[in-house]
Amino acid sequence: MIGKINLSGSGSGTNKGISPNDVSNLKITNKDTKVVIRWRDPEDTIIDNETVCTWAGTKLVYKQGSFRRNPNDGIQVLDNTVKNQYETNGFEVTNLNNNTKYYFRLFPYSNENVVNFDGNNAFTATPVEIVLNDCTNIKAKSKNGKVTIGWSDPE
Repeated sequence: MIGKINLSGSGSGTNKGISPNDVSNLKITNKDTKVVIRWRDPEDTIIDNETVCTWAGTKLVYKQGSFRRNPNDGIQVLDNTVKNQYETNGFEVTNLNNNTKYYFRLFPYSNENVVNFDGNNAFTATPVEIVLNDCTNIKAKSKNGKVTIGWSDPE
């Protein structure tokens, strides 16, 4: 693929032209009242040794009920301009309700403010309460007026 071409040119951040490609290596980890999202930002698009699209940033937007259609539809929690900043440790979206499905979308955009609206950058996440197993091998010994307690932690 050479690049994604946006011909609509309507609304905020939707200039006509070549938009950045999709994000890659998308990984979602559901946690208690939060989700951690990792991704790799798209490379610049180069044709015949000429850069025709330069990645400038990626916005992260979410909402309940359906996927976002554009970066202004829903709750924007991030506008990142540091390439691949969240590839290793991820970005944490907090204060979410457990067992609730959230619809997320990443919107990479170029230095000319051409936005990638591709559905490949959309995903769902459902935070879950983490319940640990019980401790095992619980033992208590008393000696000389002291009690020593031992146990094995759950995995």
